[in-house]
Amino acid sequence: LQSKETDVIWALRGGYGCNHLLPDLAKMKKPARAKLLIGISDLTSLHLYLTQKWKWPTWHGPLLDRCGKGEYPEDLDSELW
Repeated sequence: LQSKETDVIWALRGGYGCNHLLPDLAKMKKPARAKLLIGISDLTSLHLYLTQKWKWPTWHGPLLDRCGKGEYPEDLDSELW
């Protein structure tokens, strides 16, 4: 989150346990540069926090582990995404 060299945080897998990160995020100073969070599943709590508290953009999109395995629809307008 604090790295000056990244623009995107893309979840590898679902975010089971992300709710446990929220108290620590609340203690952090908001980074100067916004980053895009990409992911689905239990990452919803992070999407909501980053959007509401830090005004960062987020996107409910495919997880990286599924992209690497080819487990995503060829038509990204599919109802699955």
